[in-house]
Amino acid sequence: MNAKNKETVHYHLSDFIQGDETFQIVHREIDVHRNVVMHDHDYYEILWITRGSGYQIVNKQRMALERGDMVMIRPSDTHMIMANKGGLTFINIAFSSDTAELMRVRYFDNPEQYFWSKGLLPAKIHIDDQHIDRFTNRAHEAMRHRLSYIQLDSLLLFILRNIITDESQYMLDIPIWLYHALAQYKTPKSFKMGREGFAQECGRNIDYINRVVRKHLHMSLTDLLNNRKMQWAALQLTSLDTPIKEICLNCGFNNLGHFYKVFKQFYTQTPQQYRSSNQQIV
Repeated sequence: MNAKNKETVHYHLSDFIQGDETFQIVHREIDVHRNVVMHDHDYYEILWITRGSGYQIVNKQRMALERGDMVMIRPSDTHMIMANKGGLTFINIAFSSDTAELMRVRYFDNPEQYFWSKGLLPAKIHIDDQHIDRFTNRAHEAMRHRLSYIQLDSLLLFILRNIITDESQYMLDIPIWLYHALAQYKTPKSFKMGREGFAQECGRNIDYINRVVRKHLHMSLTDLLNNRKMQWAALQLTSLDTPIKEICLNCGFNNLGHFYKVFKQFYTQTPQQYRSSNQQIV
């Protein structure tokens, strides 16, 4: 390896593999005092967080990381990982551009999916606990063998096959960068970041995103994001006793009256009416 400049280190896959190995796989832990240095490289990476939280600085943007987040790093991405208090643990698989290209040609029709996303930020997917365990166990199994092409291909295909199968029922005819951003837009943290935070997740400007949303989904970006918020709010109203004012704030609304107005547009009832008519007493 050699320093590209004062701040960035450039890595080669050959720095990490030995003998007849074809890829690298590690299960690594870092804490607030031990970060991954800013770097880029000549290979692809796929990583997922198995414990803890932190963030990644990638292409001068900050990407939050928590358990279940999976990121597909491209050779062009300059990045580093930093942990929050308590540290984080992740599995990382590094493999050659040749392998990535062979997989793209054979299995993927969309040239902007997954590892081949052309946005400012690399693709990020959130996987549930079951998939974290399945992928982690499969990675540990591969680590017990010689790191050959057959181990690499079977491991990557196992991961991608599961992701594609689970996503297929939700996949719409929309750009993959928009799909990935929508997949992340489902928590109070993302709601409170507003349109600007959503645009950052997309790696595009708001005006462009709005045009794409209107073309593919026939609604405005504001309506799309409000739809996601109201779906989340409706679930809270029917399944929990959380105060409506707290739900309002968690949806990113500072004005309770405006929250009532938007909710009624989607459900034809006020939040209180919706809760009364739908909440089940067991």
